[in-house]
Amino acid sequence: MVSSIGYVKIKYNFMWPTLITLGSVNFHSFGVMVFLGLWFGGFKLWRRAKEEGWDEAAIMDSWLLAGAAALIFGRLGFIVSRWGEFGGSWYKMIFLTKFPGLSAEGAWLGGVTALMILAFKKRFDLWHFAEAAVPALLIVEMFTRVGSFLAGSNLGPVQLMWALALVLVYWLINYWERHYRGFGWAKEGFLVAVYLMLLGGLKIGLGFFEERSGQWWGIGFMLFGGLILILRSGITIKVPAQKAKKPKRKKRGFDYV
Repeated sequence: MVSSIGYVKIKYNFMWPTLITLGSVNFHSFGVMVFLGLWFGGFKLWRRAKEEGWDEAAIMDSWLLAGAAALIFGRLGFIVSRWGEFGGSWYKMIFLTKFPGLSAEGAWLGGVTALMILAFKKRFDLWHFAEAAVPALLIVEMFTRVGSFLAGSNLGPVQLMWALALVLVYWLINYWERHYRGFGWAKEGFLVAVYLMLLGGLKIGLGFFEERSGQWWGIGFMLFGGLILILRSGITIKVPAQKAKKPKRKKRGFDYV
């Protein structure tokens, strides 16, 4: 398979779209990797919930519902962005196994939005929960990119670059989770801000090599992450108070009134 990366064409033959075939049932690499990502990401979140003494059942229910939302919105985003390829066929839209494809941005937005709404409804500590969810989300993203690489979709080598970069981000997030509270100025939400900014930077950088660039998403992620970092930094900007103006007095005769 030949893929164009910028102005360079890379030839690669490593494609493994179907991992296992049992009779008439095919287990596609992308679907298996997404399942594994949700499984290990859910395990990471469940273990954190157990350590924190949270309601484990409520956490896992939220995770599963968020996964379903990510799948739906990811598929919808993919269909909208490639409408001409589907030709209005409901068959192609629904049967994900025969006509695979998800929008990474749509899946991320759907999953994260659903997760935060459910956390709010269940009255979790929002920032505390969001920081616990970041490593779990990164695990899902890593496995998804590996699945895209194995399937050879959307420039396989770029998907491998994504997966390796996300491993580095995952390591940094886990490192800062243990140390950022010692900064003095950082509050909970710091990890969320760093995650968004790093993810945005990757989308901008690797967007030059992708068929459908997500650079505008990257800019949005970086700006939003920067805003959260400012709001959760504990730094307050004091506006100097204005001196009260003395009322003007009018002179009448030998006195002022």
